[in-house]
Amino acid sequence: MENLPVEILTVILLWATSPGQRRLRRRVSLVCRTWNTIISQNRLFWTEIGLHRSGKEFQEVLKRNPAGPLDVSWTPGSIIKPMPYSAERLMKMASAESQRWRSLTVAGQLPSWVEPWFLQVPTPQLTDINLCLVRRFQRPELPKFHLTSEGCSLHNVVLGYVTLDWDCSRMTGLRSLRIQGLKHNQPTLPQLHTIISSSPELEVLALTSWEWEAAGSPPAVPNLHPMALNFLKTLILDSINPVVVEGISSFTIAPNCNSLKLHRIGGNMVYDQPTASHFVDLLRGPLREASGLFLDYNQPRGEIIFGTKEEEEGSDELGIRAATSKLAKRRGLYFNVSLASAVQNKSRAWNDLMRTSMGNVFQPALAGIQLPIEFRLRGPGPHPTMDSLPKELFIQILLHVIGFRNQAYGRSRLVRVSSAWKRTIEDCFLFWTEALVHGDRVPLQEVLSHNPNGPLDVRLIIGFLSVANEKTLERLALVSEHSRRWRSLAVQGALTHDVIVHCEKPSPNLKTIFIAAYQPGFERPRSLALGQTGNFRDLHLASIDMDWNSHHLSGLRSLRLHSLDIHQTPSLEQLAVCLRASPQLRVLVLAHLAGSEARPTTKPERIAFQFLSLTTLVLYNVPKDIMEYAVFFVEAPNCNSLTVCPLDVAVLQSTHMVGHLKSLLQRHVPSKNPFTLNYSETIGSTMFRDHDEYPPNGWVQRSGLEEGPGIVLGFQPEANPAPSEETHQLLGECYALFDDVLKEVLSRQDAFNVTLLLEHQRRPEFDQNGVVSSHPYTFPPHFLSHTPFITRIATEGWYNWASVLHFLSRPQRNLVSGEETWPCPNLKVVELEKDVAQVELWEVEEMDISLNRFVKVRSAKTALQSVRVVDLGEDCVHLWERGQGWSNS
Repeated sequence: MENLPVEILTVILLWATSPGQRRLRRRVSLVCRTWNTIISQNRLFWTEIGLHRSGKEFQEVLKRNPAGPLDVSWTPGSIIKPMPYSAERLMKMASAESQRWRSLTVAGQLPSWVEPWFLQVPTPQLTDINLCLVRRFQRPELPKFHLTSEGCSLHNVVLGYVTLDWDCSRMTGLRSLRIQGLKHNQPTLPQLHTIISSSPELEVLALTSWEWEAAGSPPAVPNLHPMALNFLKTLILDSINPVVVEGISSFTIAPNCNSLKLHRIGGNMVYDQPTASHFVDLLRGPLREASGLFLDYNQPRGEIIFGTKEEEEGSDELGIRAATSKLAKRRGLYFNVSLASAVQNKSRAWNDLMRTSMGNVFQPALAGIQLPIEFRLRGPGPHPTMDSLPKELFIQILLHVIGFRNQAYGRSRLVRVSSAWKRTIEDCFLFWTEALVHGDRVPLQEVLSHNPNGPLDVRLIIGFLSVANEKTLERLALVSEHSRRWRSLAVQGALTHDVIVHCEKPSPNLKTIFIAAYQPGFERPRSLALGQTGNFRDLHLASIDMDWNSHHLSGLRSLRLHSLDIHQTPSLEQLAVCLRASPQLRVLVLAHLAGSEARPTTKPERIAFQFLSLTTLVLYNVPKDIMEYAVFFVEAPNCNSLTVCPLDVAVLQSTHMVGHLKSLLQRHVPSKNPFTLNYSETIGSTMFRDHDEYPPNGWVQRSGLEEGPGIVLGFQPEANPAPSEETHQLLGECYALFDDVLKEVLSRQDAFNVTLLLEHQRRPEFDQNGVVSSHPYTFPPHFLSHTPFITRIATEGWYNWASVLHFLSRPQRNLVSGEETWPCPNLKVVELEKDVAQVELWEVEEMDISLNRFVKVRSAKTALQSVRVVDLGEDCVHLWERGQGWSNS
């Protein structure tokens, strides 16, 4: 530490003494004379002015910090404790230095003559405000903080029973905004919209305990443009004006919100479908990380509470004095809907509220999410049961349990509970929407008899290497007569003309299509020409195409295209039009699409466009023009599942594309994930992934909306050129560039937990005279020169690893400083495969020598922990461990 420059040491000490500056300053200054000198002479260590301290300490701070920023605070242990005279005197003295105030924290009960000393003074340097003046309800008006318009932008604003000028130009760039206990002079919804829209990095928004006039009809909510708050982590709206609640929920898009509390929401809001849909979008963020839910129906209090185990009411203090950093790290959900106290016929209104809340908010929010739910039923009787619920609510609960797939299994289990449950299931058509065309397990006539007019989810699976038999075609013809009731259509198997013709019947209510045409041994199916339909929501096609210019391809939520040949793949222009018409797209999967740049197409305008709802992006083995367009012009800041493979290694030579790749990786590299970096020598490709299985998602087998989180990013040459020095040089340069990209991204996240997997080594080819006729790609050893993120190396099908171990056994010396640096300095584990049948005898000897030297050198100089060699020829394992040596098993 003594060799550090004074500037760097100062920054370190400032960071160490930032919380509790006075207490830590004393301890740190006793370490040595140098540290004491730095702390004594640098004014940045003397910024805190605690009004509960002595006047002598106050004067010392002003003496050592005559012109620097000041942090003024008065925070008594009890908020009802009055301010003593000594603190009043220090406040008056500190008000003379208000031009230097950087932060102001005042809480408790203050005399009226003290308020002008901190509420009405100029504060141009003020960035953090935390005021909580309690017991001001006796006064008709709340005190107002006079914020000067000239000065720095505010970062954190916390106001309790205090107002200010909401149109002040300094209310921009906020990190947190928390307002509690307002009576009059409340910010209007347009003012809040202006403040929030000018603060894109807002992390905490908490509005609680506002008073408003409940009489009369509420004013109309103004139409304000939505805004994406990608940094918002905590949103709390508790007991405030319903107009503000409805407005904020309508224009706030917070995909990364982890803590949400909406308390005392008016029951009329869940009846309004647009408002309810906004609530659903807000709820889905915290639900992604929830471990369990509870659903509390409290009829005596007229409340419905939907939340997570971590966020039950009263489990943690959310008052105005809670630390902002603590709120930003919260996890959980609390959604409270209350019945109006003045409503007539409360029993009927209560039943309507339960049914509407389940259908419009809770059930859509839980779509695609599997979580355990604890139901709490609190009725007027002492022992409420499921049978005592209103029928509509009871049906919604059972539907959530059964779901919309494999309904027959769910019905068979629930009808055994009681006769009441059996009657409910048999009489409600919503339990009979799944129409299975294949098999005889559930007679189709039985489904149609229980559901004569409701929506139908048609499912047809044709056996592999077979076609639909006559009985299946008869059942398909029967269900096609009800095509106008189709809600979803899923067909897998050989699509002959007899099957396709039934799928093309008019279906105006069709929203979801999942067709996978497996055609081994059969002709390629013709294009799907759907009849009269509406706009699709989910479209998944494999080995079959449709009219890509159809106007129905707008407003999609998920788009999956898989295994399309050159005649079936949409052009880049058609795909771009479809994507731009679907701004709410959540899943985009393009895999195994044939095509080339020679295919006639008109390239769309190269303008990037955002998909704020996109969570899954898969681009696997698609044409180069579609690949590069989708990667570099589709912006998905909230995407948590990314698969891009293979990218041409030439993109790493473009500064713009490398910068875009860094931003992609930074969004998908959490600090605790183990990653794998594959190098396959047969095709000269490399792949960065965090999945044990590849590919990570079953693109054909799954028809659900959501995909699992993760990342797969792969590179390989555009073609496999003839081996040459130019080829080796190109690959070496590109892999070195990718190494630099990974090193920068992983170093920021401290994610040094990467396995280097060497696989599929390419062997030399010899002619009849035993001369090498084809030189394979060779692994570039300088790829390992500066890779601190690699902690493990493994091989699969890599027969001769002598050159790799030889390179890892040699440190590199700096010619100027003379310091030695090791390739892969954090390498701890090595796992190798040895197959003597695939290599020459001289190579076996070379491998043994390199292994012994590697273990001897690295164990003495680095943190190597273990080496494991699997000998496939002898069917045994050789294991070396630090401190124990070699052993066989």
